Formats: sequence, C-alpha cells, structure tokens
Amino acid sequence: NHVDNLDGPVVFRALPRSHRNRLAIAQAADFMHDHRTVAFGARLCFAAFNFARQAPFLPSLEYTAKLVDQGWNIAMFPEGKIARTSRLRPFKSGIGLLAVELGVPIVPVKTNGLYGTLHASWPKKRSNVTITIGAPVVFDHKTSYDQATRKLEAIMRAL
Repeated sequence: NHVDNLDGPVVFRALPRSHRNRLAIAQAADFMHDHRTVAFGARLCFAAFNFARQAPFLPSLEYTAKLVDQGWNIAMFPEGKIARTSRLRPFKSGIGLLAVELGVPIVPVKTNGLYGTLHASWPKKRSNVTITIGAPVVFDHKTSYDQATRKLEAIMRAL
C-alpha cells in the first residue's frame, strides 16, 4: 500500500538485512524527474529506479525484469500513486504482468500508521508504524494478468 513517500524507506528498514542488501525500490519516473535531490538520495540509499506511470511502460517493465534476473528484490507500489486516504487504491495491471511473466514469489507488504506522516496539512512528528508481511505468492504462466492483479489486490486488502 502506498500512503506516503516514506513507504519505501520504512519497508526497506523493516526487511531483514539479507533481503534489503539486494533491494531496489521502484519510484515514479515523473516524481524522480521533478524532485532531483530526493531522487539522488533515493538512488544512493535505496537503489531506487525510475518506473513509468504513463506510457511508454515497456522500458520500465524490462528494466525491472533485468534487475530480477540479476538477483535483486524489488519493492513496488502497484497502486501507481500515493493514496489520498489510508485506504488501498486499485492496483495497476503492470503488477499482474510482472508477477506472471517473471514467475518469482511476490511478497505482499503492508504498512499501517504511516498515512499523514508527510502528506497532510500538518505532518505528524511521529508515527507508530507496523509492517505486515504476507505469505509469498507465485503465479502460473497460464494465469491472466488481470487475474493475478486482482488476487494480489485481494491479498493486500486482507492483510
């Protein structure tokens, strides 16, 4: 779930060192372009990489696949943008495509308590955040992208 710009760093810190040593965080390409200082820090500290929210999508999907082939774990926010409320937004179909085509385990991770930390009229000074890590899910290559997307969204809603 994507409720704050701190989602990536919080998830990064919550994961075991063995997983975060090879973790790259997909960041919206337009955000990275518009906020170059933040983008530099995200790339340096969290191996962040540009992921397109608008067409053309194929280069972002191919780069993500390349990272996975090289043994990287990918943190991705399949909602496509930060939610205006603490509710989960509908998932974009790219997550289903990646899940089916890459055939790697998808591990759902949910943050709770981050909403309003940065994106609020009066940002919180502190947040009590919990991270819930779900069971890995692997999709058969016969699964449709839409079906995989819907299943992942349902899993996240149930966490």
